[in-house]
Amino acid sequence: MKKYSKLFGAALVMSCLALTSCDSVFDDLAKNPNQQDVTSFYTTQENVNKGILGIYSYITTPRAMGASGIRLLVNRGDEESDNTDYGVPGQYCATLNASWYTIVQPYSLFYTAASQACQMIESIPQVEFTNTELKNAYLGEAYFWRAFAHWYLFINFRNIPLVKEFPKTAKDYKPQATPE
Repeated sequence: MKKYSKLFGAALVMSCLALTSCDSVFDDLAKNPNQQDVTSFYTTQENVNKGILGIYSYITTPRAMGASGIRLLVNRGDEESDNTDYGVPGQYCATLNASWYTIVQPYSLFYTAASQACQMIESIPQVEFTNTELKNAYLGEAYFWRAFAHWYLFINFRNIPLVKEFPKTAKDYKPQATPE
């Protein structure tokens, strides 16, 4: 029995060493020199337009301002009393929890839209535009969608973390702000 435990211990140590020694190799392989990253993508007027249109794609999905999002807005009223998945949060049933998809999906999509808007607010001033009115229009759209996302989240979830700048690391995520 002692022989097997020593053999098992040696195999465990060797497998741990084998798994930890390849980290730098995997990091090098994960970098694709042909793929643009976020910091180098928003450098042209066309790519800024794509970034602004990307905010719309988060907000106009069926799970954001479609069936889930619109039904979430009326959940607190009497008109939300059907037995579909969209109506269940308005019924305050016993099976409802914070992971209910008709609540989680609008929440995450609107936070993604707010983060994208912050990224555009930070990126647009560094881009050279031939038309300053267009540049200001893009910047105004980004400010509007960030404010709209915060408004929607505030109306439905009350205490929300405000996204004022694009989060670059996990430390950039803020705690909940008071409703004031």
